[in-house]
Amino acid sequence: TKQLDLTIPTNWTGTTPQKKLEEVLKKQQLPRAKYTKLPKNSGFKLTITILDKESNTNNSTAKKKKKKQQPQTIERQYQANHSDYTKTSSLKDHLATLALYELDPSLPLYSVFPGPFRTLWLSWMNE
Repeated sequence: TKQLDLTIPTNWTGTTPQKKLEEVLKKQQLPRAKYTKLPKNSGFKLTITILDKESNTNNSTAKKKKKKQQPQTIERQYQANHSDYTKTSSLKDHLATLALYELDPSLPLYSVFPGPFRTLWLSWMNE
Protein backbone atom coordinates (compact mmCIF):
# COMPACT_ATOMS: atom_id res chain seq x y z
CA THR A 1 0.00 0.00 0.00
CA LYS A 2 1.08 3.50 -0.80
CA GLN A 3 1.85 5.67 2.20
CA LEU A 4 -0.09 8.89 2.47
CA ASP A 5 2.07 11.98 2.30
CA LEU A 6 0.27 14.57 4.35
CA THR A 7 3.11 16.91 5.12
CA ILE A 8 2.42 20.53 5.92
CA PRO A 9 4.86 22.64 3.89
CA THR A 10 7.43 24.29 6.17
CA ASN A 11 6.59 27.69 4.69
CA TRP A 12 2.87 27.28 5.37
CA THR A 13 1.47 30.29 7.24
CA GLY A 14 -2.25 29.56 6.98
CA THR A 15 -4.38 27.61 9.39
CA THR A 16 -4.12 23.85 9.86
CA PRO A 17 -6.91 21.27 10.12
CA GLN A 18 -6.08 20.87 13.83
CA LYS A 19 -6.56 24.59 14.49
CA LYS A 20 -9.71 24.69 12.39
CA LEU A 21 -11.21 21.75 14.29
CA GLU A 22 -10.55 23.56 17.59
CA GLU A 23 -12.31 26.67 16.24
CA VAL A 24 -15.34 24.71 15.03
CA LEU A 25 -15.71 22.81 18.32
CA LYS A 26 -15.29 26.02 20.32
CA LYS A 27 -17.90 27.81 18.22
CA GLN A 28 -20.37 24.99 18.93
CA GLN A 29 -19.38 25.12 22.63
CA LEU A 30 -18.17 21.54 22.54
CA PRO A 31 -15.25 19.99 24.44
CA ARG A 32 -11.78 20.23 22.89
CA ALA A 33 -10.49 17.50 20.61
CA LYS A 34 -8.37 14.90 22.39
CA TYR A 35 -5.39 13.33 20.67
CA THR A 36 -3.96 10.25 22.34
CA LYS A 37 -0.93 8.24 21.32
CA LEU A 38 -1.63 4.68 20.30
CA PRO A 39 0.27 1.85 22.08
CA LYS A 40 3.94 1.44 21.14
CA ASN A 41 3.80 4.93 19.59
CA SER A 42 2.19 3.38 16.51
CA GLY A 43 0.02 6.41 15.75
CA PHE A 44 -2.72 8.60 17.16
CA LYS A 45 -6.35 8.42 18.10
CA LEU A 46 -8.60 11.47 17.97
CA THR A 47 -11.70 11.69 20.12
CA ILE A 48 -14.22 14.46 19.62
CA THR A 49 -17.58 15.11 21.18
CA ILE A 50 -20.14 16.43 18.73
CA LEU A 51 -23.80 17.32 18.87
CA ASP A 52 -26.03 14.43 18.02
CA LYS A 53 -28.18 15.99 15.30
CA GLU A 54 -30.67 13.09 15.31
CA SER A 55 -31.56 13.39 18.98
CA ASN A 56 -32.11 17.15 18.76
CA THR A 57 -34.56 17.06 15.89
CA ASN A 58 -36.87 14.54 17.55
CA ASN A 59 -37.54 16.76 20.54
CA SER A 60 -40.24 18.93 18.99
CA THR A 61 -42.72 17.82 21.68
CA ALA A 62 -40.28 18.72 24.45
CA LYS A 63 -40.85 22.43 23.80
CA LYS A 64 -43.96 22.42 25.98
CA LYS A 65 -41.90 21.59 29.05
CA LYS A 66 -40.22 24.59 30.63
CA LYS A 67 -37.03 22.68 31.35
CA LYS A 68 -34.27 23.47 28.89
CA GLN A 69 -33.23 20.40 26.87
CA GLN A 70 -29.53 19.70 27.09
CA PRO A 71 -28.33 18.93 23.58
CA GLN A 72 -27.33 15.30 23.23
CA THR A 73 -23.71 14.67 22.32
CA ILE A 74 -21.97 11.67 20.84
CA GLU A 75 -18.33 10.74 20.87
CA ARG A 76 -16.54 10.08 17.61
CA GLN A 77 -13.17 8.41 17.32
CA TYR A 78 -10.67 8.37 14.51
CA GLN A 79 -7.40 6.53 14.32
CA ALA A 80 -4.22 6.88 12.28
CA ASN A 81 -1.24 4.55 12.25
CA HIS A 82 2.26 5.78 11.44
CA SER A 83 2.77 2.86 9.07
CA ASP A 84 0.18 4.31 6.65
CA TYR A 85 1.96 7.66 6.30
CA THR A 86 5.28 9.08 5.24
CA LYS A 87 7.64 10.11 8.07
CA THR A 88 6.88 13.84 7.81
CA SER A 89 3.10 13.51 7.61
CA SER A 90 0.95 15.15 10.23
CA LEU A 91 -1.33 12.40 11.52
CA LYS A 92 -3.14 14.75 13.88
CA ASP A 93 -4.01 17.06 11.00
CA HIS A 94 -5.25 14.11 8.96
CA LEU A 95 -7.51 13.05 11.81
CA ALA A 96 -8.75 16.62 12.23
CA THR A 97 -9.50 16.80 8.50
CA LEU A 98 -11.50 13.56 8.70
CA ALA A 99 -13.46 14.86 11.68
CA LEU A 100 -14.20 18.22 10.04
CA TYR A 101 -15.31 16.54 6.83
CA GLU A 102 -17.65 14.29 8.76
CA LEU A 103 -19.06 17.22 10.75
CA ASP A 104 -20.05 19.01 7.56
CA PRO A 105 -18.74 17.99 4.14
CA SER A 106 -20.60 20.89 2.49
CA LEU A 107 -18.53 23.56 4.22
CA PRO A 108 -15.61 24.68 2.05
CA LEU A 109 -13.21 24.46 5.00
CA TYR A 110 -10.62 22.79 2.79
CA SER A 111 -9.97 26.11 1.05
CA VAL A 112 -7.90 27.30 4.04
CA PHE A 113 -5.90 24.08 4.44
CA PRO A 114 -2.38 23.26 3.24
CA GLY A 115 -2.25 21.61 -0.19
CA PRO A 116 -2.19 17.91 0.77
CA PHE A 117 -5.22 18.30 3.04
CA ARG A 118 -7.12 20.33 0.47
CA THR A 119 -6.50 17.60 -2.12
CA LEU A 120 -7.61 14.92 0.33
CA TRP A 121 -10.89 16.72 1.12
CA LEU A 122 -11.64 17.27 -2.56
CA SER A 123 -10.96 13.58 -3.28
CA TRP A 124 -13.59 12.64 -0.67
CA MET A 125 -16.07 15.05 -2.24
CA ASN A 126 -15.58 13.35 -5.59
CA GLU A 127 -16.05 9.81 -4.28
